[in-house]
Amino acid sequence: EHTVRVAGTPDNYTADYVGGAYVYRPKDLSEWAADNEGQDQAAYDASWKSFDFNLTGAVTDGIAVAAGKTAPTIQVTWSWEDAAERPTVTFNTNGGSPIEQQTIRKGSTVDRPDDPTKAPDLANKYSFEGWYADAEFNEEFNFNSSIIKDTTIYAKWNTSEMTFTSDGVTVTWNSSTGNLHFKYTTPFERGSEVGIVTVNSDESIDGSKLYINENGTLIIRAQAFDMSDTYVVRAIINGEGYTATLTTP
Repeated sequence: EHTVRVAGTPDNYTADYVGGAYVYRPKDLSEWAADNEGQDQAAYDASWKSFDFNLTGAVTDGIAVAAGKTAPTIQVTWSWEDAAERPTVTFNTNGGSPIEQQTIRKGSTVDRPDDPTKAPDLANKYSFEGWYADAEFNEEFNFNSSIIKDTTIYAKWNTSEMTFTSDGVTVTWNSSTGNLHFKYTTPFERGSEVGIVTVNSDESIDGSKLYINENGTLIIRAQAFDMSDTYVVRAIINGEGYTATLTTP
């Protein structure tokens, strides 16, 4: 535990005139502590410990000082812990959306984050099953348990086969632009989540070469694929698979 006396100055305080007296409040106590001790702000908790002044007045969350007086010198006490006392909890999403680490007090619990998501691929769809305490998924993680050391929590996913429907799906080639037009009987909405799109291969096309037009058609720009007599297109849009084949004359 460390103590430092900090003189009241206009730069350190804000003053509000309340009930016939000025109430002085610190602007940023933790910043003062860091300046005085050279500690990382994230490594300690700062708090008002006591006030050292010879004035009368109620003390609440600020310092009540008689009108016309300057802010008194105060005493600030704070403490910090070494890294071992502030364990870090890492969330391994196993290919899902990233989740930030949490640094907590030793012996406290970790906040349960929002469930991650995982984009489907050409083989599988993924649904989140839960958080586990081990990489082999033998023990489900208990978010009410106390954390005393650095901990990694693992996301488990259920998988199901990705299927591609061809019903109601067509692909045409625009001779003036060279683009492929990929359509479904229910037009794709602009702003839909366009995932993997392939033409004659398993290699996904860069998203900058794809867009959904005002008619709900997925446009695949000509520079995204090689010219061919046959085009086999697969697309995952909003998590669902679609496919169509075009054979040119």
